[in-house]
Amino acid sequence: MSLEKFCNELICTSRDLEWEAKLMPGYASKQFKGREGTADVALPEKVVGLQLGDYPVLAGEIDLHDTDQVRQAIKQFHNQVVIARSYMEASQVINTHLILRSTVVDEATDWHVLINLIERDEAVCRKLVWKAGDKEEFSCAELISRTFLARPWRKNDMVNNAPLDHNQNLVERVLIGKGLPAKTAKQWIEYARKFNDEPLIMIPKLVEAWRKGK
Repeated sequence: MSLEKFCNELICTSRDLEWEAKLMPGYASKQFKGREGTADVALPEKVVGLQLGDYPVLAGEIDLHDTDQVRQAIKQFHNQVVIARSYMEASQVINTHLILRSTVVDEATDWHVLINLIERDEAVCRKLVWKAGDKEEFSCAELISRTFLARPWRKNDMVNNAPLDHNQNLVERVLIGKGLPAKTAKQWIEYARKFNDEPLIMIPKLVEAWRKGK
């Protein structure tokens, strides 16, 4: 799966969520917005800018050979993110993600360690690495399930008639455990439910029930 096709998968997934999703060429620009000339910093050779809902995303490719090579590549992507920020709204910056597709993996190295090195480094922005396996469609879906695009609850069956009274029983046990008489604890729960939107009424009643229960 090419980087372009991978980006299309991200866009399609976003649109399935009814989010606006589009390519953002400015995020992949070699120059800061409003400035002339290419930025005088090392930049990745291949990167694609996307806007997925409220999330700015830079998608790129990285080789997983050794630690020094990975650190150098991440530095280049960090430079790209800094340029991309000049094309974002201030409120968008905190949501920036860098998603990297591994193109070459040296099986002689522990690529698990290299991926952890990348993903645990949250300097500049959040990072995720996609190591495409033999079943690329599956591994792509697995990556998406780890991103802000995941909506696992859409796949779960709805549960009707859930035992909501368990919460009340838990609260009652906690109140009794903190020293309230059982009768007072029941009154507190009743008042909290009945006067939840009327604190000026609820609070005096809680105090009155506590005094009577002492």
